[in-house]
Amino acid sequence: MNFSDIRFEFIKGRSDGLNDNQIQSIRSIIQEYIEKYPGMQLNFVCDFYHWDHYDEKFSIYSYLHDKDGIPYSKRDYMARYNDIDKLIGFNHIRMSNLPIENNELIQKVEDNKKRADLLERKCKQLLSGNKNLNPHQTKSIAEFMDAKESIFSEQLKKNSCIKSADFDVALIKCLEGNLFVKRLTLHEIGHAIAYNYNLADDSIIQELFDRYRDDFNDDIHEFMAQCFMASELTNSIPLANKVKARFEYANKNISTT
Repeated sequence: MNFSDIRFEFIKGRSDGLNDNQIQSIRSIIQEYIEKYPGMQLNFVCDFYHWDHYDEKFSIYSYLHDKDGIPYSKRDYMARYNDIDKLIGFNHIRMSNLPIENNELIQKVEDNKKRADLLERKCKQLLSGNKNLNPHQTKSIAEFMDAKESIFSEQLKKNSCIKSADFDVALIKCLEGNLFVKRLTLHEIGHAIAYNYNLADDSIIQELFDRYRDDFNDDIHEFMAQCFMASELTNSIPLANKVKARFEYANKNISTT
């Protein structure tokens, strides 16, 4: 589809809503991925106000509340994808003044991954070919494992929903648990691509999901969206990269048919 076919509707000029830079960032990110994934269909990108009250006359009350009278400030969702309407909506109140990017967080994730991988390699080097470890080697392995566990524990403190002992999951959840415009937009784009390309039926994604379903509330669409988002922000998380590789595989096939 063409980017020009998408309708963008946002209330502008209010201090309690999305600002011009945030809106432009959303537009630019969506344009990039529409061009990358021609099989993704999007009709409408908007704030929650336009999603709920598009045909109504503007009022401050409706700007601040959904159709059920619940304040947008109390809504759980920061953004949502609706596959029936091919729509991505953003919570204009809760996203007000959110940063567009968080490079410091991404660098921290990448540094933690490098540290954990280095510690694991050192352990394997000590263990390989050593049937009888001396006390110094045994102590070193214990110290390496304790250091890696401390990195993992730091992620667990922020993500109590993690049930497996998988470091990749912890790093994905670290990204998912932080709020910035690019992260939120990529997550919803991940949903849009996954639905439009029927990626829930992909056998390799299903196999990966089966290993980690408890960490993603038994929801394969959340698994795909979070992994896609994480892989787009950093290439340092192998699990996320494996899932995104299936996105790319499906996209290559649809682009050549």
